[in-house]
Amino acid sequence: MLGPEVCNYTDVFCASLPWDRRVVTVAGVDLNHADIAGYLPPELGLLADLALLHLNSIRFCGVLPATLRRLRLLHELDLSNNRFVCLFPDVVLRLPALRILDLRFNDFEDGVLSQLFGAVTGGPTGQRPTSPRRAHARAADG
Repeated sequence: MLGPEVCNYTDVFCASLPWDRRVVTVAGVDLNHADIAGYLPPELGLLADLALLHLNSIRFCGVLPATLRRLRLLHELDLSNNRFVCLFPDVVLRLPALRILDLRFNDFEDGVLSQLFGAVTGGPTGQRPTSPRRAHARAADG
């Protein structure tokens, strides 16, 4: 679906801001297995109120944009099973609300991930994904 009503898009979830219920914003994007391919655009950083971003298994490649650091409320980030080829994306270490991170099955160039996660090679992480609204509220609460 195209047009200005992004809250009506498939796999885009909107919620009221926890500190101002009158303002509705994009709180989550879940495009897992969407067969999109391409690169993550730097404009992704404009979604400053995003709490949940699931982009696994959609054939993204290249590097993670530095503008991701603007996602100060991001609680869950799943970029697993893509084709990212940069050094370990330290931009994810600068996300203060981030609690769930999945970067497995990419082609990062250094061993930080294997040092952090040891022999974990797949399967569930033990944490169920959170609903976008719940993640958005929890991220705002700190």
